[in-house]
Amino acid sequence: MLAGASRFIAARAGAVSLFAHTEASLLSLRQGLPDALEVATTAVDYRSQQAFSAAIRSSVKKFGVPEMVLAWVHTEAPALALAAQLAAYGQPVQFFHVLGSASASPSASLVQQRRYYDALPELAYHQIVLGFVADEQGSRWLHNDEIVNGVIDAVRENAACHVVGTVEPWHARP
Repeated sequence: MLAGASRFIAARAGAVSLFAHTEASLLSLRQGLPDALEVATTAVDYRSQQAFSAAIRSSVKKFGVPEMVLAWVHTEAPALALAAQLAAYGQPVQFFHVLGSASASPSASLVQQRRYYDALPELAYHQIVLGFVADEQGSRWLHNDEIVNGVIDAVRENAACHVVGTVEPWHARP
């Protein structure tokens, strides 16, 4: 779902490392990128902490510490481990973390969640919350193009927290 946003960011970079679960996903991500762009692709499961950490080390060795990261990691521990690993290099990193709507539930706290990331030196943490669309007919989840455009807007705005769609009222979620 983030392929379009990843391509937007990659087209403005000198070198790019793309990580996805499968080679097929990586091939899809690679399509549409400029041929002259240096791109490293790695199929790795972020849930395998050792393999994911090794893939990040390899990417940093090849390209250096990334200036910007767009991460959609569906569980908190691997996302925080990635952020901590990159912050440990001691160079500035813009970390855009895509989160599902559940992160904005009344029982969750985006402020509480970000405190772990904000404590990491050299890491500028940005939350991108994917919400829903509500109208007279009811509500629905965001379409793929709305997600892509919302993530691109969030990167352009560089805000600490950006909601794509809406997350209120909470009871209106599809």
